[in-house]
Amino acid sequence: MSLALPAGGPRSLDLDGTSPAAEVTARQVGLVQISELAAWLRTQTSPKTKRPFAEQTITGYSEAARALDRWMESQGIEGDFTACDVAMLNRFFAGYHAEHGQHGTNNRQRNLHHLFKWLPKSYGHPDPWASDELVRYGAVKSSPSTLAEDFIRDLLAVTGDGKARKT
Repeated sequence: MSLALPAGGPRSLDLDGTSPAAEVTARQVGLVQISELAAWLRTQTSPKTKRPFAEQTITGYSEAARALDRWMESQGIEGDFTACDVAMLNRFFAGYHAEHGQHGTNNRQRNLHHLFKWLPKSYGHPDPWASDELVRYGAVKSSPSTLAEDFIRDLLAVTGDGKARKT
């Protein structure tokens, strides 16, 4: 069973009507959603490898969701992940980029994408990645490593300067 908080915030939860209703906070619902995401990922296969997701991968995706949850709490955002829209995610990623740079943000964004692919299936939440308004952080492009010219010259001299050696 999936739990979702209405936009108004906490609600009472009494599933079977036999116990006193307990307050469920948006943060608690968010943590339940992270657990639900991890359980769902364990039933899926990676589109790239066509194999089940590795536990380390599931942990990475869950950690990305926890980072977003902590940021939402620090910003005073009352709501679970269904409160996230494109503008909120853009603010989160911009702040993350300021602290962690391009590579960290690209990694975090890729890992969070799975949460927002899962939310429409479980909660009917629109996928922010479908919007052209979502700012995407690409992978860092770097120049390939090169060897020092002296090293290459010495290596060529040792190996016969590119010519076959006569034995």
